[in-house]
Amino acid sequence: MRSNPLWIYRIEIAMNLGDYRTHVLGTSGTLQQRNVRSVMWNLFRRKPLQQQKVTTGRFEIERDGEAAYLDYSLSANVLELIHTEVPEKLRGAGVASALAENALLWAKERQLKVDIICPMVQAYVNKHPEFSDLVLR
Repeated sequence: MRSNPLWIYRIEIAMNLGDYRTHVLGTSGTLQQRNVRSVMWNLFRRKPLQQQKVTTGRFEIERDGEAAYLDYSLSANVLELIHTEVPEKLRGAGVASALAENALLWAKERQLKVDIICPMVQAYVNKHPEFSDLVLR
């Protein structure tokens, strides 16, 4: 039984030169270079991207000299809820839930979709399905 030759492909893209090449390494160990500009152009067609304004910030609650916060990022019509941090002294008092609720209400008022990264916010939404329509799917 004869085995098929092993081919290894490496694609180089030099966008500033507009040069698309592929190197083919056969079983003999020789490296051959082939110009495949037309094929590669269809695979890697550049599309202009619109610039988007991205705002980062945090929702905060301060009690007894301690601050709890929920980090977010806002781009176009998507509010990304990233991370919640609650100091030891404030844990168990519903502060994290209050942060999540306020962030979700803020998004709802502004008709934003929400991308939830923070597991605490995800747990809050699971317990409060009235906010599930905000979540990106």
